[in-house]
Amino acid sequence: QAQSIDEVLRQIEQNNKELQSQQHATRAAQLEVQTQNNLEDPSVEYSPFYTKGITGMSSSELVVTQGFDFPTLYAARSRSGKLQREALHRQYEATRRDILLNAKNLCLDLVMLNKQQGLLEERKKNADELLALFEKRLEEGDAGILEVNKIKMERMSVQTEVSQNNAAHRTALQQLLAMNGNLPMDFTSRDYPQVEALKDYNALYDEVMDATLLAADAAARAAEKNISVSRQSWLPKLEIGYRRNTSLDEKSNGFLIGGSLPIFSNRKKHQIARAQAISAQYQLDNARLQAEAQVQSQFNEM
Repeated sequence: QAQSIDEVLRQIEQNNKELQSQQHATRAAQLEVQTQNNLEDPSVEYSPFYTKGITGMSSSELVVTQGFDFPTLYAARSRSGKLQREALHRQYEATRRDILLNAKNLCLDLVMLNKQQGLLEERKKNADELLALFEKRLEEGDAGILEVNKIKMERMSVQTEVSQNNAAHRTALQQLLAMNGNLPMDFTSRDYPQVEALKDYNALYDEVMDATLLAADAAARAAEKNISVSRQSWLPKLEIGYRRNTSLDEKSNGFLIGGSLPIFSNRKKHQIARAQAISAQYQLDNARLQAEAQVQSQFNEM
């Protein structure tokens, strides 16, 4: 039984290699964003000391430390990471939409070619019957050779169109199969799907613009949130730990508390974040303008 367009799209969504690759790449990128807010790795140091005149180790020192950022920075990075993961998801959705749109266009092309194939088969059948009739009339003297040759030329023209239709059909079907991971697929429909006439430009605008701009909007919001993260990156990094010293006749335990000021490592980061946010906003504005122009043009064309 021939598949419908919706069934073909569901199958391609499941089997398309590019979509599968993008899905795993998006998942990897989202996990990478999550790791940006992890704690630092704990550090363990052990130092043995040796003294002249004493056999073996005279004393030792064990230091276990854990560094972490200022607590408010984790909350800011968490909010920023959530927006970054949303942007990655929206980019995946845009890729999915484009792939399925290409597949649907191929299905519509195949519907057209299937319809043409039926008409061409009928024309070829008529041309064959007409040629047989006029060849018989030529033998009987009721028709001239010019009339027969004219019918032969028409028959050759139809055969050429049939060959072109078959080649175009094979090409479109091969492209569709490639999008389906080269898994078998049967699409022989000659009926276009029912589509309601588009009379309300605003309704079309809302539908198309939402799909087009969600990825760019999420990226712009993520870049804007990253500015607040960069502001808090000037806060000191903290470090706590445990220290144990041993000698021949005594042992001592203590705590380690320290920190570091990111005076050098944080230079220009705020300016970088602000420039990235401005760039993302311009990209959003450009995407909106391009989409508006395309929607208006296509609506006018329809």
